[in-house]
Amino acid sequence: MFVERKPRDERFAWIKDALARKQNESFAANLLQIWLVSRRPKMLCDFLDALGIQHDENGTVENIPAQPEKSVLDAAVAGLLEKYDSPMVAIYLNAFQALDDTGWPLLEEIINADSRLRLGEPAAAPAQQS
Repeated sequence: MFVERKPRDERFAWIKDALARKQNESFAANLLQIWLVSRRPKMLCDFLDALGIQHDENGTVENIPAQPEKSVLDAAVAGLLEKYDSPMVAIYLNAFQALDDTGWPLLEEIINADSRLRLGEPAAAPAQQS
């Protein structure tokens, strides 16, 4: 394959560009989910455990339940941010949102309110509440 013959940096740039195309969105989401399950199962399990969601040993869920209460979701996200690097948490939470067509509106609010959880933005500490 021509991509394999490219230098590593060019190969990664090409893959990134290909996966960023709108027509490849579902493929990119699936690839990301596979990577998370294979490389970050502890983080996935920690989040699901905090929410009381049944899962297998890799953090895979058969059916996404209705969204939990905001306080429970806030605590689960805060727990991830305390334990894991914010870019990894951001990747996971955004991928989790993409698991079904609707996602959880409360999780979307949490992601949008904290720059550490938004993809493509530099991680910054959240603004202190007064």
